[in-house]
Amino acid sequence: MAKKRSAGRLFVYFIVICILLLLLAVGGAYLYLRHMLDGMERTSITKDDTELGITEETASDDQIVNIALFGVDTRDNTDTGRSDAMIILTVDQVHKKVKMTSLARDTRVEIEGYGYEKLCHAYAYGGPELAIQTINRNFGLDIRDYVTVNFEQLASIIDLLGGVVVNVDQDEADVFNSMFASDTVPAITETGDIRLTGAQAVGYARNRTTGSDVARQSRQREVLTAIYEEVRSKSVLEYPKILEQVLGMCETSLASDTIMGLGMWVVINGPEIVEFSLPNSECNPYEGIMEDGLWYYVYDLDVASDVLHQFIYDDIQPAE
Repeated sequence: MAKKRSAGRLFVYFIVICILLLLLAVGGAYLYLRHMLDGMERTSITKDDTELGITEETASDDQIVNIALFGVDTRDNTDTGRSDAMIILTVDQVHKKVKMTSLARDTRVEIEGYGYEKLCHAYAYGGPELAIQTINRNFGLDIRDYVTVNFEQLASIIDLLGGVVVNVDQDEADVFNSMFASDTVPAITETGDIRLTGAQAVGYARNRTTGSDVARQSRQREVLTAIYEEVRSKSVLEYPKILEQVLGMCETSLASDTIMGLGMWVVINGPEIVEFSLPNSECNPYEGIMEDGLWYYVYDLDVASDVLHQFIYDDIQPAE
């Protein structure tokens, strides 16, 4: 009997030790990730809702988090240029989806202190804080944080992953080869679902010649989705190296705990990714004006806000 009790006690000790080792491993991973996240470049922005353009009427849900993603178009690896790509990233824990909404850079909006300008100019005038305020005020949103990446840095991220697979048609290949191919950037010689290098993928996303600005936004979202899928295909053992380099290329206002929480939710739930862009067909998007030598997208921002709210909060997929 004593032997049975002894064996039983040893078995319990073994289970306890395994649990403790598991907790230590998880704790070590957590501390390592926290160490990497704490090394990200951070810019503090106001926490005051009024200053961010958030009103009492603005729809808000703790389980639906909106984050502004800015791709800045600069050539010197600084993040002070115009936001050439603007995407609202929505982590929707209610409907278990990750939503990406592209906003046309040429949209004519009111920027505080500057009057009516192109949406992309807000970032150049006042950085991410003014850009967030402008989006919130013109589209009735509740964005409080952002992530910025320079297009040059984006190419490095893609190369780190071994490239990304996107669908390229002949017109897109021809435009890329005439505008972006060089001695150091290979031409695109195939069409269909093909793997592109970082420089090729960035050139593909920046193509402003093929189709409308809405088509360009679609290419940008396609590249971001391809990056996400490429990361998901990697072994967990590869994550630390990927994260360490990727996080070092990003600037954000997000706290480490927030990133950890949202990231764990995505890893655990494997949410569906859905996409949308504004303007859409309901907003009279093909009307534009020339002003001071610049062309602006002019469409009904009230309608656009309503459609956007339905997509983000009610999970209603609007017409493109």
